[in-house]
Amino acid sequence: MLKIDLSSLQDVARRLKHDVELIQDLEQNDYFREVCRDIIKKNFREVWSSQGASINEDWNERTLVKTGNLRDSLTTNRINITITRNTLIFNSTVPYASFVNDLYKFYGLSAATENDLSSAVGEVLRRQGKLNWTTR
Repeated sequence: MLKIDLSSLQDVARRLKHDVELIQDLEQNDYFREVCRDIIKKNFREVWSSQGASINEDWNERTLVKTGNLRDSLTTNRINITITRNTLIFNSTVPYASFVNDLYKFYGLSAATENDLSSAVGEVLRRQGKLNWTTR
């Protein structure tokens, strides 16, 4: 005869439900938004300093900077964060940003930024949610 104690599975299910709720509420977490803001600002600084190369673009040595207003709106605390359902959107407050992005692609994530964001999710969930997960 084989006996399976389902109480341990129920405990795992309860803990997983807790973890899923934390993940679903992550975009509302102020600490997480601040961590992401810092990572995204760094990403935009890399995009500008590499003239798009960090996101596999080539601006052909053309510059986007006339006044610095657009660059500063994405590389400082002026960066705009909008929350839509389960999505964080980082955007410029400068009205002409979308027109400039049609000429020079500057929205995008470098490989390093993708890694930083992935690590931030794990770190915030462990710190804020007391999770014991590990990332590889």
